[in-house]
Amino acid sequence: MIRALWDSFGAAALLIYATWVFFLACIAVYNAWREKKVSKPVVVFALPMLVIMVVLDFLLNIVATVPFVELPWRTMQDGRRAWLLTLRCDYHISGGGKPWQQSLARFICQKLLDPFEIGGHCKRV
Repeated sequence: MIRALWDSFGAAALLIYATWVFFLACIAVYNAWREKKVSKPVVVFALPMLVIMVVLDFLLNIVATVPFVELPWRTMQDGRRAWLLTLRCDYHISGGGKPWQQSLARFICQKLLDPFEIGGHCKRV
């Protein structure tokens, strides 16, 4: 039982780290693309990386059920579903959920995502 919990914790930690690394790589390409410094071949080579990052983010949103203590894919105020972790964080930053969930979402955005994207990654309300 302890071994299974330890393996689950390790898998979750690896998923968090891998998602963040893919996020950083995708944001680097996106920031360069916004500044018109990227050629079309780079965009084509970056597409598989983007697909992998979205799949990892989807899986991470499922794992985030534990710290957020809520099921994923909640319906947000505007009627959209939060399929990815950023959308879930946007929901909580916008005032949805409990205050501690809002604090957790703010921490994730401010410390792990926003510093790497020009203008920030998460929505500001």
